[in-house]
Amino acid sequence: MAMALRDDHPGFASALEDADKLLFPFFGGSVVQAIDRGEDHQGRSLDNTAVAQPALFAVQYALTQTFAAHGVRPEIVLGHSVGEIAACVAAGIISPGDAAALVVRRGALMSSIPAGGAMLAAQIPTDDAMKFIGGPVSLAAINGRANVVFSGPTDQINDIEDRLNTSGVRTRRLPVSYAFHSPAMTPIADELAAVAPKPKTGTGVKMISTVDGTVIGPDMLVGEYWRKQLLCAVDFYAAAKTLEAEAPTHLIEIGPQAILLGLLKTTDVAMNSVRAAPIPGKAATGLDLAGVLAQLWQSGMEINWPAMYMESDRAVCRLPSYAFADNERFFTSAATTAYSRFVQDIDAVTHSSSNDARGHAAPVSKQSEVAFESVHHTIIRVLAEITGHQEDALHPTVDLRDDLGFDSVQAMQFADRIAAELAIPHLDPGALQASLATVADLTNLVTGAASR
Repeated sequence: MAMALRDDHPGFASALEDADKLLFPFFGGSVVQAIDRGEDHQGRSLDNTAVAQPALFAVQYALTQTFAAHGVRPEIVLGHSVGEIAACVAAGIISPGDAAALVVRRGALMSSIPAGGAMLAAQIPTDDAMKFIGGPVSLAAINGRANVVFSGPTDQINDIEDRLNTSGVRTRRLPVSYAFHSPAMTPIADELAAVAPKPKTGTGVKMISTVDGTVIGPDMLVGEYWRKQLLCAVDFYAAAKTLEAEAPTHLIEIGPQAILLGLLKTTDVAMNSVRAAPIPGKAATGLDLAGVLAQLWQSGMEINWPAMYMESDRAVCRLPSYAFADNERFFTSAATTAYSRFVQDIDAVTHSSSNDARGHAAPVSKQSEVAFESVHHTIIRVLAEITGHQEDALHPTVDLRDDLGFDSVQAMQFADRIAAELAIPHLDPGALQASLATVADLTNLVTGAASR
C-alpha cells in the first residue's frame, strides 16, 4: 500500500521518515519498520491497535506533508475515529509532535483493555439498529442511512449477528477483539482526556466533527472532546451530510486505503466532487499520487511539480526536435569534418614514422589506426542493434531517416549507448537527428568526439 508510494516518490519517503522521528520518542521504536515487517520492535502485530494507530497516523501525516509540498492544502477536513487526529494536524489545529504523542497514547490505552469485545457491521437503518442497543452494547459507527457498526461483549454481539442474519440483514464481523467506541473504553477515557494537547485557533481550515456531525471550532478540541470521541459512535453519515452542504470541489482521502470514499458511495449524500485516493489500497502502484495531482491540475490548481523529484533528478534536458522541423539548421563543411581531421592526423603520423631516419615506426600510428577501427566498428554495431539492420548493410551513403527510419527515440538510445561504450561526452540527440543525413555523417561525428 503506502510502501509502493514510498519507493516511487522521494518526497513521500522523506515525509514518512519525518513521521517516524515524531513518533519514535513515544512509540519506543520505528513505526516505519513496523509497517515494513508487519510487526513492531516488541513483536506486536500491525493488527494490534497499539501499533496500527501510530502506523496509520504516520501514513496520513506523510501524505498531508507531501500534498503540502506540492502546494495542495485543505479547506475542510474530516476524520473517522483515530483519523481525526491526523485531520487536526492537516488543519493546523494540533502540532505534529503533540499529535504523535496523543495517537501513541490512545493506541496504547485502547490495547490495554482486556480482550473479549467484538464489532459487527450491519446494513440496517439506524432506527432499527437502536432496538438492539442497551447495557454494554452500543453503536460504534453510523456510516450511512442503513450502514451501522455494533460494539459490545462478544457473546451479545454474537446474539445480534444471529438475529440479524435470521431476518435477512447482511452483516460482517470486524477483525477486532475489542469493543471500540463503546462503554468498554470507559476505564481509559479520563486518562486519554488528561493527555490531550491544547489546540491552536485561527487556522482558517474548517473541521467537521464525526462525533456530532457539525463544523467544530478548534477551541472545542480539548480533553473532553477526545474523551467523548473515544466512547461515542463515529457519526460519519451526519458529517458527510454537513460536508455536502459545503460543496467541496475535490475529496481526497488521506490514508492507506480508500475506505471513506467507499463509504460515501453507500450513502445518499450527493456531491459532484472529484474523488481521489493517492493510495487506493492493495492495488496501489506508487503512481496514484501523480494521478491525483494531475486531476487537480486539470481542474485549474497550480501544482508544484518539482516536488515530485529529488533535487539531483531535476535537470533540464533538451528533447530531440521533430525530424522535419526547419526552425534550426546546421551546416558543416566536408573539408573540416571531425572525421577528416582525425584521418589526416593518422596519415600525418604514419608518414612521419615511415620517414624516420632510424627506420622505427612510431607506436602512436598503429595505436591510432587500431583506435579508429575499434570506434568505427562500435558505431556500426550499436547502430545496427538499435535500428534492426544488418551491419554489412550500413554503408556510408545509407540515409539515416529514409533508409533506416532513424527517429528521435533511436537518436536518444544511440546517444546513451555510444557515450557509455566509448566513454565519451554525451552527444545531443537533437543534433544527431537534425544535422546528420547518412551513416558517414554519424560516423564522422562520433569518431571526432572519440578522438578528442
